[in-house]
Amino acid sequence: MYYSSVANLAPIHRANKVANENAPAPAPAPLRITVTEFMNLSNVSLQVTDLEISYNCCNDLISLDLNKFQCLRSLEIGVKCFESVETFAIDGLHQLRTLKIGMNSFTKAKDFYGNDESKSFHILNCELLESIEIDKYCFSDFAGDFELKNLPSLRSISIGRISKPPKDQEDDELQSVIFYAFNENWSFNFYSSSFVIRGSDVILYMLLLDLPNLQSITLGNCVFDNSLTTIIESIDV
Repeated sequence: MYYSSVANLAPIHRANKVANENAPAPAPAPLRITVTEFMNLSNVSLQVTDLEISYNCCNDLISLDLNKFQCLRSLEIGVKCFESVETFAIDGLHQLRTLKIGMNSFTKAKDFYGNDESKSFHILNCELLESIEIDKYCFSDFAGDFELKNLPSLRSISIGRISKPPKDQEDDELQSVIFYAFNENWSFNFYSSSFVIRGSDVILYMLLLDLPNLQSITLGNCVFDNSLTTIIESIDV
């Protein structure tokens, strides 16, 4: 009877083992790390959940691998960082909620624009990502692909800043021209990249798919300004 009882319980033990193996991993304990100019990004713990890059950091890096930080929930990059990086790619950061990039990062054309078709931007397969916020002049010399794909929780995209003349100058054509003549009132993000939003199609230079919860897109002055293709189109499936 003893051995028979053990034999009857064996399938239950196996089922419990399988269930435990398939259970989602517990959420990591919060670990916030700030990278300064005196710290190497390669020394950051892979368990980091909230990562901040301080002002003027990591400008010697040519390639950037953020996908190794699988616990990452928030990423905030400061002003004038990663000027030499040619490809910005995030793919499969399943815990990431927010992305914020400060002014003049990911560009060698500070406060201005360029046209380098070898430079590209990609954010893919981040199921919890809710917001993308990119300040002015970032990626201003990127002219290659701009790709957002499989971001089902994404609600807002904000790129650059919107600047307007003071109210007392709005109706003065000359003052308006003078206002917009200064670079500080322009953003230049992705200046020569094409801007296309199409529900389920592939477009050269930009791919923007699988964004069912997207509610707002804010583009600042001169963002995608030299775009060869600009399409915003909704397709019901």
